[in-house]
Amino acid sequence: MSFIPKINFNIESFYKKNNDFEKPINKIAFTAHSKQSDKTDVPSQNTQQAYFPYIPKTGRVKETQIPIQLQEEMRSAIRNIYGKNKEEEVFENVLKIVKSARAERSFELKKEDYSRPADWYKKEVIYMFYPDQFGVNGKNKPNQFKDLPKMFDYIKDFGATTLYITPFFDSPMGDGGFDVSNLKDVRKDLGGISQFDKFLTKARDKGLKIQADLVLNHVSNQHEWFQKALAGDKKYLDYFIHSDKMPQFTRYTDKQKGVVVDYQEGKSVSKRRLMFPTASEHHYEEHIVNGKKEYFYHTFYPFQPDLNWKNPELMYEVLDTCKFWANKGIDVFRLDALPFYVKEKGTSGENLKKTHEIVKLVSSFMQATAPRSVLIAEACMWPKDIRPYFGEDRIVQISKNKEIERTNKMQMAYNFPYMPAMWSSVLTEDSRHFWKAYNKTPEIPESAAWSIFSRCHDELTLEMVDIKTRKNIYDKLVPKGAKFREGLGIGGRLANFLDNDQKKIGLLNSVMFSLPGVPVVYYGDEIGANNNWDYAKECAKNRQGFKLKNDSAQEPLDESKIVESEFFDSREINRGPINSKDFYKISNDSQNPKHEIYENIKNLINARKQNPAMTDGKLIKVDTSKNNVFSFIKKGKAQEILVLNNLSNKASSVKINLPEETAQKITGSKTLFNLLTKKEKQITTNIQDNKHQLQIELEPYESAWLSF
Repeated sequence: MSFIPKINFNIESFYKKNNDFEKPINKIAFTAHSKQSDKTDVPSQNTQQAYFPYIPKTGRVKETQIPIQLQEEMRSAIRNIYGKNKEEEVFENVLKIVKSARAERSFELKKEDYSRPADWYKKEVIYMFYPDQFGVNGKNKPNQFKDLPKMFDYIKDFGATTLYITPFFDSPMGDGGFDVSNLKDVRKDLGGISQFDKFLTKARDKGLKIQADLVLNHVSNQHEWFQKALAGDKKYLDYFIHSDKMPQFTRYTDKQKGVVVDYQEGKSVSKRRLMFPTASEHHYEEHIVNGKKEYFYHTFYPFQPDLNWKNPELMYEVLDTCKFWANKGIDVFRLDALPFYVKEKGTSGENLKKTHEIVKLVSSFMQATAPRSVLIAEACMWPKDIRPYFGEDRIVQISKNKEIERTNKMQMAYNFPYMPAMWSSVLTEDSRHFWKAYNKTPEIPESAAWSIFSRCHDELTLEMVDIKTRKNIYDKLVPKGAKFREGLGIGGRLANFLDNDQKKIGLLNSVMFSLPGVPVVYYGDEIGANNNWDYAKECAKNRQGFKLKNDSAQEPLDESKIVESEFFDSREINRGPINSKDFYKISNDSQNPKHEIYENIKNLINARKQNPAMTDGKLIKVDTSKNNVFSFIKKGKAQEILVLNNLSNKASSVKINLPEETAQKITGSKTLFNLLTKKEKQITTNIQDNKHQLQIELEPYESAWLSF
């Protein structure tokens, strides 16, 4: 705990000595409909030591304390994680970290804490990329952070607003950077922390926000903590989940969950999903510590030992890491592998109560120190299991004139089931597949948002679908990519899955961009990038080379057996370097066959930005005469938009049943304005069987966003 600054901090004495400060705020309001204050007085430069300042009529600038409700949330979480007997000690140590975070925070970030709208993230378009692979200068010339600003003009023209940079922390790169060897440093091959700081400044100057990972479930076995644990340091040994005995286990395949390992732990049986069954027989990696065998638990690869969140010393380290990156100016933090933080005997090791308490603690800490920033959950779960990670809305009064409405856990979460639901509907030309997933999706807090994606850096996951749908997608797409985790997913690029057909790609993107939530574009998908088998094979060789260092019995891979080996990760065929010239050439050359893909997504982004109903509107399902037409209304405060997507490769004449209130707005109209083409679209309206109907003709794979 040596990193915690020695600050003697007592709330009551603090206020007695600082009688200009606001009295403690006791108001706690939990509501899904409260509105934040519009008063956003911006502090002057001479108030750099103030935190969440406000300017009263006297002109004196005052500072408010840590909001009482955030203190209570942190205290409650600590009590539920570490027990009542440790509550005071742990809470005081957490307050010290909060205090140091606030003291070290820059004036510019404090100003944004105060002035940025509470729900700013709902209007973002996220662009996701690997920093060494996005926009490289040539073959075998990976980027450093100093090289990335040359892509800012491209990103701005494209329309993205937040850059999600996949893990850039120190790492031996056994798992694409998710095996972190230093949580507070940047990989040297990317230019280190100094280049990253300059990159951040240039991105902010361009008006771009930054999303980064917090990999808090595990670290690399090369991390200093783990190396000290292996050397026998008990302090660091307790940073990890370990046992001096290997539990008895049974391994089997579950049709829905994939490979599962049952561990007999006393009278309890722990049923755990095995994420990489070809890389490990079970979840434990044997090491020798002080001359004795120790078995370290890993959720993912064996070289990624899981952290022990039940140890408060580890938790202090994590909060200090959050402080470090928040004070750098990161806007969105993606909490990787969120459901796995806590493992207990007799459980699946997923979505446990203490994991939710940890999320609440981290969220309250961030809102107390960096409320301009938000958290997004990476939880590949069914919606009913994801919903609790949002928590509930409440009002936090951060100064006399400023309050924010935020959830008390995560502000965003990836909607994993929507991905296969979209693909299933497009592949079968039947919208009912999506509506089945939609109907299972619970309401979320008003201030929260789903994050929507058609593809990402990982596989097209098939975990969150029924077995029949899984097989249908798998059979159609595996020949165009590569299997992942014994049929629970498919590696591959979007363009390959859709046969490089611009119209099909445009259709899928229209579906994705029209759904409620924050859209994510994966680098290269907007220019029709294809599978990169060479890159995946090279990664497999590197991964085996990593193991060869520790296992002299291993032999180098035969080139012809790489794809079938335990070291091959099919997700890597949808990764790899793409030249900067390719991005600029395709985006600017209307004669290029892939230019249409780029222009289509750019057009969708512009239409979203220019029409608030697409970002703020409520989705209202409407019945159609044909299942091949995916249709709904986005209803905003002052605008309604009818979204139509013809999933078929044939022209379709379709009738849509409209709500009476909506129908009254267009009765007698012969055209509606299509926001995507900027042209009028012919329609007819009538009443049949007491239903208000709109009839329209759609071309093969045509999408229309009709405004009225």
